[in-house]
Amino acid sequence: MQNNQSVEKVALVVGATGFIGKFLVARLLQSNDQVFALCRRLDQQEPSLRMWLEKQGINHQKLFCLQGDVTLPDLGISVEDWKRLAEVNYLFNTSALFAWNLSIQQAREVNVKGLINLLECVNEHCQLKRAIHLSGYMLTLTQHLQD
Repeated sequence: MQNNQSVEKVALVVGATGFIGKFLVARLLQSNDQVFALCRRLDQQEPSLRMWLEKQGINHQKLFCLQGDVTLPDLGISVEDWKRLAEVNYLFNTSALFAWNLSIQQAREVNVKGLINLLECVNEHCQLKRAIHLSGYMLTLTQHLQD
């Protein structure tokens, strides 16, 4: 006999402080899900994200921010934090490096190699049911910019 209770979503959101990521974190928290947010600059990004959530009237008690970077070995996440992340069952990745005039190597380091590193690390340490990746890429459209 199946249990009709839904399993709690424990989400890891990478890119949580970006435009899409903030709204995703807000929605997950509104659904009473536990959310871990990976931040490259924890000391700057965590207060900013929490302040934004407060302005939206969203309770952020179930938000836990962690130091990390998709380009680092093991994401730069400490052993203690990986233990906290063991119950993560959903990965939402909205991280990307966006800037004008990036070299192919710069873009590839984060947007391709970083994604592969993220997926491998989370697969090793977490109990994923689902991984969702949303990204994009900026192109220099010279004629459009001139118009």
